[in-house]
This record gives sequence, C-alpha cells and structure tokens, in this order.
Amino acid sequence: MKRFFLYRLFKESKPWFIFCISFLMLYLFFFVKKMDTVFTPYNGMFAFGNNKPNKASTIAIKLDNKAVRYTNNFWWKKDFFENAIAFYSRYTLNSKHVALIDYIKQSQFSDSQKQFLYKRLTPDSVLVKAYAKWLLKYANEKVQSNSTIEFVKYDFDFLANKLLLKDSMSLFKIKVSNGEVIN
Repeated sequence: MKRFFLYRLFKESKPWFIFCISFLMLYLFFFVKKMDTVFTPYNGMFAFGNNKPNKASTIAIKLDNKAVRYTNNFWWKKDFFENAIAFYSRYTLNSKHVALIDYIKQSQFSDSQKQFLYKRLTPDSVLVKAYAKWLLKYANEKVQSNSTIEFVKYDFDFLANKLLLKDSMSLFKIKVSNGEVIN
C-alpha cells in the first residue's frame, strides 16, 4: 500500500491528493456520461496511434541541373530555406493563387478597401517572379545569365534504418535570361 502513488501523495500533500481525487471523480463522471472529450488535451495523448509513417518527401532546388546545398547552413537558415521552397512551390503549382484573394472577393468591404487589402496582403507579381532568384542568392548561389532553376520533389522510404529514394519529379522550371526571370 505504501508504494501506491495516491497513498504517498496523501502522506505528502493533502491539497494535491484532494485535487487528484477530484479530477479522477470528475473524469469518471464525464466518462460514464460519454462526455470524456471534455478533456481533449488530456485525451490527445492517447488519441493517436504509434505507427510512424515510413514515407517522407522534400522539395529541392537545382540550378543548371546541379543540386543547391543548403543543409550545411545554421539550422534556422536551413529551416527557413526548406519552408520557403515548399511554400513557393505550392503557390506556383496553385497557379499563383492565394486563398486570401477568394476571401477578400467574398467579403463585404468596399472596392477601395478590397484594393487596399489586395495590395497589402497578397503577393506582388513582380516580386514573385524574382523570388526563386532571391532564394538562390540567400543560399549563396550565383545565378548566371541563361540559367535554369528547377524545383524537384523527392519521395523517400525509411526501411530498416535505410533511406531509400522512392521517386523524384520535376515540379517546374524557371528560366533566367540576362539576369531577369523570364517565366
């Protein structure tokens, strides 16, 4: 009996013992009434299985068919770079459309307010065009004239402590001519 948690808690601190017993009684009440989701943060510990997926994917940039290495940077710079590549790829593949544009169109704002929101909250097409070039400059890569920037998605499998490349797919390419982004 002396090894039980509640017994030791009772001996050490009666207020915490009362708190724990109250919590258990309250939880039991909600559980019996089929309302146990009241304690969602607590239940979140048990709501998900332990099966880890064996698949992962990442998006990388190639400059003139040569992979751009950014993993040797500081962790914050590497994380920023990976996230920027992923979001820019999704944005470009989604026809350079942001969901916020649909929200602004359907809102009850006046036309002048909508124009103000478009200008302030949505990406500028001129800046978006040069964003890939800026990313490469951020990764300390020089973009020469007549270069090709390619975004490639890689799918991996983790099997038996090995990383296996399952598939790779070119998402899109950007041409640079005379220092200016063409498409």
